[in-house]
Amino acid sequence: MYSQSGPAKQDDSKRFCLIEQLERHQTALKVSEVAKMLTTSSTQVYRWAESGKIPAFRLGTMWRFDPRVIATWLREKLTT
Repeated sequence: MYSQSGPAKQDDSKRFCLIEQLERHQTALKVSEVAKMLTTSSTQVYRWAESGKIPAFRLGTMWRFDPRVIATWLREKLTT
């Protein structure tokens, strides 16, 4: 096993900080909020939601994201 340092370690710290922030969030997230947090476009988040690549649910025509479920999803992605 090796010790991680430099930019990779900093990226992991930012990701886990994001996960902690998501776990404290009390309301469902909008597509734009998820896109901003994941530094991607809203269009990409829509694609992921529609294809089931990211956990999401629909309220009528709107996609929403449970922040705790997204936090768990991110944890799994970071450890695989």
